[in-house]
Order: sequence, then C-alpha cells, then structure tokens
Amino acid sequence: MKQYMPAKPVKRGVKVWMRCESKTSYLTKFNFYLGKSDKTYENGLGHGVVTELTDDLRGKHHHVYFDNFFTSVKLLKDLLKDGIYSCGTVRQNRRHFPDELKRVKKMQRGDSKIVQSASKRNITAVIWQDKKQVSMLSSLSPPQDILEASRRIGNNRVQLNQPHSVHSYNKYMNGVDKHDQYRLKYDVSRESKRWWKYLFFFLVNCAIVNAYILYSLSSKRRTQHKRFTHLDFRRELARALVVGFTSRKRSAMCDIQDIPVANANVRLHCNTHMGKARRCKVHSKSGKRKETVYGCELCGVHLCKEECHAKFHNTQ
Repeated sequence: MKQYMPAKPVKRGVKVWMRCESKTSYLTKFNFYLGKSDKTYENGLGHGVVTELTDDLRGKHHHVYFDNFFTSVKLLKDLLKDGIYSCGTVRQNRRHFPDELKRVKKMQRGDSKIVQSASKRNITAVIWQDKKQVSMLSSLSPPQDILEASRRIGNNRVQLNQPHSVHSYNKYMNGVDKHDQYRLKYDVSRESKRWWKYLFFFLVNCAIVNAYILYSLSSKRRTQHKRFTHLDFRRELARALVVGFTSRKRSAMCDIQDIPVANANVRLHCNTHMGKARRCKVHSKSGKRKETVYGCELCGVHLCKEECHAKFHNTQ
C-alpha cells in the first residue's frame, strides 16, 4: 500500500486519486491506490482511474481536466462516448498521438499547430511553443479558437497567441493542488506506522477542508474578523468540538447548558468573562444603556449573561 514517488515533494506515502471541483477545490470523490495487485485495467492504470472517478458524471456533459499521467486518445474517446468533455497535457509517445506533430521540433514562441480527429471531430491534438513545447489533447476546444496569453520576457511583457485547450487547462487544472494546499497547511495528522491512522487523519483533514469551502460559499454570519480565514475556521471548529471539556475535576469554563438555545448554532458561542465592563450590544440597539463584563469572545461583543447572549446569536 505504501508507495515510493520520486517526483513528489513527499517521496513515500499512500497514493490517493482525487477529483475536485476546479473553482472551489471541493473534493467530490477519491480512491485509494493499493498497488499493482489491487486491480488490473484493460487500457492502463490512468485510463481506469479516470473512468472510475467519473462514472457518476456520465451524460451530464461536465468538463474534466487531468495531467499527462492519465491523458490518452483512447481515454478522451471513451469519455466523449459517456457524454464527458475532457482536456489534458499529453506525452508525445502515447499511442495514436499524431505523427505530424511529433516531427515538429522547433517553433517561435507563441506558435502552435493543431490537428483534428477525422473520426471524432471533437478531439483535437495541439502543440504550442512557450518556453518549452507543450502538447495537449482536448475534446472541448474548437480548433479555430486562439486566445491571448501574457508572458514576461526580461523586463518586458508580451502578448502571445494561445490555443483554447491550453488556455482552459491553465485556468481549471489546479483544483486538486489547491485542495492539497488547504489540507496540508494546517495538518491535524500525527505520524504513525499504522496505515489506518494515516487514512483516518486524511479523511478528517478532507472533511475539514470541504466544510470550510462550503462555509465560505454559504455563510452570511458577521464575525469580528474582516476576513474569516481558513485558520479562523479551524480555531472555531476546535472550540466547538471541545465545548468546555476538561479531564480535570473542576467545573468547565464554559457551561453551555445554562444558555437558553433557540438555534443550535448558539452552542458554538460561549458566554465568558471579558475582563472590562462595557455596554451590552443588545441593549445598545434598543437605546438602553447597560454594562456587563460578560460577552461572546468569538464574536468580540459584550452581552448580558441572561437573555441577550441567545437573542444576539439567534438573530445573526
């Protein structure tokens, strides 16, 4: 199950195939790779992995992007039969990659050559010259569409012609990479020789990242922070999971049972001693002046301990 991957920053570990939404990096599906003895695929490992991860997208006409480990002409044709459009970088030694593109050795920067399949007219093969030559296969790109790409050469910025497939790939290809960045930046896992512990912490980390992404897209709750970051979300989540628990035999600092709750979300916000006395936020809105030393540390506002705490959070 443990793999050696010399091209990766982390050389040894468990390999996971992941499918993420390109704009938000939300993880929608994944598979663990268990080694060569796991499964045998008729058309190769890359083809089998992509078809498994996209089996619930058939007939929905989604766009799927992948790198040159997976890309082949056979894969694009099979996905197109299933009603899935796809695009990816490709190695020129792949079977059925056009010979006329393999023979092109040198071009000016910004030049490109495009070949369209005679049998499957949606599929195009592209080579484009940037600093290095880039090879692409796509079933979602019109061959006549040429867009502009900005590049810096020395101190000057120049505009280059860029095929549609290259432009789309650069725009949408990094969903999995961004999800990995979210997951590893504040990793909660612990080193262990037991494989099941690694998988457990991987699932916890992915769940936290997905929860943060959904929160960022949907929440309209006001907080004391101008920008509620990934770290802020994890801190609040940790407080909510702990909810005043202590293993020592003393009363917990935050007793949430005493708070009248009309909304379950209030349980995440404890009424604690804030130090200095200041005006209660709820009383101030109604034009009354009442000072209190209690409040919600998470929201950064002073609130009376009795009814104002629940009233303030139930209206958010």
